[in-house]
Amino acid sequence: MIRVFVIFTVLFCMHSTLDAKDFWVGEMKSLRHAVKKAKSGDVVIMKDGVWSDVNIVFKADGNRTAPVTLRAEEQGKVIISGKSSLAIRGNYLLVDGLVFKNGQPSRTRLITFGKKNKPANYCRLSNTEVVDFNDINHTKRYDWVSVIGGSYNRIDHCRFTQMKNKGVTLNVRLLDNAPANYHRIDHNEFSYREMGKKNGYETIRIGDSRHIFQNSRITVEDNLFLQCDGEIEIISNKSCENRYIHNTFRNSKGMLTLRHGNRCLVKDNFFFADGNKWMGGIRIIGEGHNIVNNYFEGVGSSPYRAAISFMNGLPNPPRYEYTQVKECNITHNKFINTKYTIVSGANYKKGRYPLPPENIVFDNNLIVGSKKPLPKYIGKVLPKIKYKHNIIFESELSMKNVKGFQVLNPKLRQDEKSKLWISHIQNDFKENDLQPIMISDVGPAVR
Repeated sequence: MIRVFVIFTVLFCMHSTLDAKDFWVGEMKSLRHAVKKAKSGDVVIMKDGVWSDVNIVFKADGNRTAPVTLRAEEQGKVIISGKSSLAIRGNYLLVDGLVFKNGQPSRTRLITFGKKNKPANYCRLSNTEVVDFNDINHTKRYDWVSVIGGSYNRIDHCRFTQMKNKGVTLNVRLLDNAPANYHRIDHNEFSYREMGKKNGYETIRIGDSRHIFQNSRITVEDNLFLQCDGEIEIISNKSCENRYIHNTFRNSKGMLTLRHGNRCLVKDNFFFADGNKWMGGIRIIGEGHNIVNNYFEGVGSSPYRAAISFMNGLPNPPRYEYTQVKECNITHNKFINTKYTIVSGANYKKGRYPLPPENIVFDNNLIVGSKKPLPKYIGKVLPKIKYKHNIIFESELSMKNVKGFQVLNPKLRQDEKSKLWISHIQNDFKENDLQPIMISDVGPAVR
């Protein structure tokens, strides 16, 4: 019986694919008509040219082997301009190869996955660019991309550049009591985000202060963040069990911030200040985070923007405030020419945030050329941080007397191609053989 069911399923999928149709559309009326008729495996092809003042609603349902596709005739040659928007509503949908430029969002969200009462699932935005798509009034607030609930959606190989207005470049919104999302955000370029006023100018935000204890389980990997100056939170994590893996941050006035939520993984990322004195590394709030195998160079000009900056917390805090940092591991990271390497309590103000981090492990890290290698503690109560098997070189000699640190020459050599500083003490420090993300690694295949 099972075998018959499998054969039936395969034949059904083959039949669906063989019956797939291409709908060529040149204006909105024919696009709307094609989308209404589209079924699994069908492709709606937007003809090359400028599509001005369009509000596209891509509402359909495909299946796992045969999604419904909305794509450009030729990648990068369908230009969405004027006051426009795109809504992706359904399951197993693919949007591919569009360019948004010379315009502004017609709604509070330029590109939207799903809506509150009917989230999108297994949908994908790929090879798409949003370039300087801003309202002339830069105080007007909107998101460029907003994912509202849903599960297993993907945003990949896109380019988001020159956002100037208030709002979030890519905002993942959680729904009350919903299961984990499992979205994937990968191989994108986020660049030239203009500095805003105060808060509300994040490049990526996952969750909000209302859902800080909710599991989201989103993966953000293989992205490039270049000159993202919107605010101190380049990435603002506000939910639980998300993963930030192998991203590269360059010349940006901000940090990867675990603002709310617990049990996140930050692994294999690269942070290069490139002379930007406002760039930090990772700001940590919450419990159970693992910070592993990251590379920091030239960051940490102030305690608040240190390479690793722990915030102090409040007892029984309201959800929008700072919770105490607990049970976090900082292991196998490399700090090159950082000023402030590790700081605890940077937000401590006249006793307002009295609870320092506790049960923190700082293990097997390499610190070279740091101007402030000694852990800096701010506040009346010392944090509970255990230091083990760390190596330090060309920094304060007083580190010889600090438990958990060993003064040792790592014999650094700069790789000619990547310009990374590589150590040659493999028995004492585990070297990361990954390379930073470059422009050529991300964004649309054709620009």
